[in-house]
Order: sequence, then structure tokens, then C-alpha cells
Amino acid sequence: MEISEKIKLLRKDRGLSIKELSEKTGLSVGFISNLERDINSPSIANLQLICQVLDISLIDLLKEDKESVSILRADDRELLFKSSKEGTKYYNLIPENPDFNGSYVVIDPECTSENIRWSHSHDEIGLVIKGELEINLSDRKIYKLKEGDSIYIKKNTPHKYRNSGNIPSITHWFSIKK
Repeated sequence: MEISEKIKLLRKDRGLSIKELSEKTGLSVGFISNLERDINSPSIANLQLICQVLDISLIDLLKEDKESVSILRADDRELLFKSSKEGTKYYNLIPENPDFNGSYVVIDPECTSENIRWSHSHDEIGLVIKGELEINLSDRKIYKLKEGDSIYIKKNTPHKYRNSGNIPSITHWFSIKK
């Protein structure tokens, strides 16, 4: 984001009009208007005045923001875990996000996690992208999911999976880290 965009966004976030910012900084309305439209180039002294009023450090204003959007291309997914015994592969689905988990899971036909009962300290949502998947919750109830179906599993609920189909099951799993 350009400095001009940041200043405009910060000014609006603080509920100030261009005129109010002008009065508080001593800079003209025209100068601030042109600055926000990236027509004027401000001096460091002008930026310091604006930063003081907007309650932001000059360094924070000048430093480059990380993009508000992160893209992870399918070909760039990182293999997190592979189990030949269970016929599963787990890939990262969410790039660089410390608060959100996302996994792309491929389960081979007729493969199961019979010996592993998953239980997490966070709620999760699963979505079947391709194929089918059976989810066994707490050894009591089996849910058969087909392409396009989703499931919500509350935290600390033991569950197992099984691909009963004849093609690989591709699922996406999401959770918020707490």
C-alpha cells in the first residue's frame, strides 16, 4: 500500500476529515488532498506532523505492509505428512497464517485411520472435494460424506476416517487455533 493510501485510510479510521487533519497539522487542505491522491510528495517534516496527529510512528507509516491477501498455488503446497500404511498425504492449504489451520488431505481408496483416533483441542470443518469419506465419531456414529458435503466436528471429539470409495478422497480441513 502506498503512503498516500495509508494516510487516507488512517485519517478515515480516526474519523477525521481532510479539513480537520489540515487544521491539526497546519498543512493546507489542498496539500493533504493532493497527498492522498498521490499528486504531492511529502517531506519527512510533513509526514512527522501527519503521523503525530494520526498517532502512528513514522517507521510504521513507511514500512511496507504485508499483503492482505496470501496465495498458495496448488503446485506449491507443502507436504506436511505422508503415511504409506494409512494411504494418506497431508498438505498445507493456508499460507503463513498463525491463527488458522488448513489442510489438503488425500486418502487412497479403501484406506482408513482405524488405528488412530483423532481428537483436537479446536473445532474443525471438513469438506469433501472429490470422492467420498466416512467419519466415525466416538465409535458410535458413522457419517458417509460425498463430494461437496461438509462436516463440523466439535473440539475433543474422537473421530476416525475411511475412504470406502474406489478413487482417492480429497478433503479440505479448517480450524481456528485458540
